[in-house]
Amino acid sequence: MKKVIFLFFGFLLISFLSFAQNTPYLKPGNWKGVIYRLDGNSVPFSFNIALVKDKTIITLINAEELIIVDDFKKLSSDSLLITLPYFNASFEVATYNADQLEGYYIKTLNGKQIKASFIANWNQPRFIDYKPSKYDASGTWDVLLTNNQTNKIMQSVGTFKQNVEGKVTGSFLTPTGDYRFLEGLVSGDTLKLSAFDGERVIYFEGRFINSTTIIEGKLIAGFGGSSKWEAKANPTAKLPNEYDYSKMRPGNTKLDFKFKDLDGKIVSLTDDEFKNKVVVIQLFGSWCPNCMDETRFITDYYKKNRSRGVEVIALAYERYDNPLEANFALKKYKKQFGIQYPILDTGVEPSDPFKAEKSLPQIDKIAGYPSTIFIDRKGEVRKIHTGFSGPATGQFYIQYISNFNKYMDELIAEKLN
Repeated sequence: MKKVIFLFFGFLLISFLSFAQNTPYLKPGNWKGVIYRLDGNSVPFSFNIALVKDKTIITLINAEELIIVDDFKKLSSDSLLITLPYFNASFEVATYNADQLEGYYIKTLNGKQIKASFIANWNQPRFIDYKPSKYDASGTWDVLLTNNQTNKIMQSVGTFKQNVEGKVTGSFLTPTGDYRFLEGLVSGDTLKLSAFDGERVIYFEGRFINSTTIIEGKLIAGFGGSSKWEAKANPTAKLPNEYDYSKMRPGNTKLDFKFKDLDGKIVSLTDDEFKNKVVVIQLFGSWCPNCMDETRFITDYYKKNRSRGVEVIALAYERYDNPLEANFALKKYKKQFGIQYPILDTGVEPSDPFKAEKSLPQIDKIAGYPSTIFIDRKGEVRKIHTGFSGPATGQFYIQYISNFNKYMDELIAEKLN
């Protein structure tokens, strides 16, 4: 009998050890991750690992934004595939060191993978505050961004909050959207900010020369993009009019398009469900972080206002060559955000210089994503707005939502003659 019991517990022990050896361990707590580019630049970000109801949860942290990651696949006894919820991105990491993860950040597009080296360390902050902050970044700033590859200059706006410990949160607004939730600090005379949401790998750095001027700014974006920037404090800083970038071509007042929805049904503005309705057209892509912010807002607005005679149509501009891949990505996007309005795939890539002519020839150009087209009850285009000031932009987001609601109320209240 003792021999049987010994064998039984021996079997349990072997089973337990096998399970332990074949299950990668992720140590709970706060972590610092760093993505390394081939040019030597790197982007730090923060995340947390926790065990919730026996399930490992990773939370990407960008200021107020928390992105939950819970899709894990074991590749071997000490390696793991971590799939991010958005943007067809993932991490392949080795887990043999409890205090460190090492591997690759991977983006997949059209079956091709782009990789960047990745290392994460347990219980380390995003940035180390080497020196007490000499300056306060709080407020709004006029910013000039200069692309290092094209030398194109873009007028932008910085909006930040800084606490007494030197921690800074905020964002940079551009005419085609904002850089979303940035987090960092002022160490001595240097401002450092970063973010990682699965798509955008972003790092900003600049040096104060006084309380109102930042110089020697550098921006590291994605796998290879970079810009320089400078800023001047301006409490009334704002972008150029976002309604001036796209216009209807002379002689055109209405849009005329026919595209398939995700189930293959042809949808057009002339369909009965849109007749005599106020219609919002959302130009977006599942690859676009700002579009994600706008989608959350429009989805919520549609649910609350559909009964007032409002409809929404989303026109997708995807980066996939294969329509089936695009359809899969868009269906996933629709489910993630609980979208109740139709999504139509234009079949046009966002980088196509003739995207307006191919999809919406009545418009002179599509200046950026997201863009929003407002159509009245008569089916006429009244305004076209480029970009979206998301929740990371604070007062600019609040103002945009207020203006959107006010203008939609005016369109809804209009009577048909």
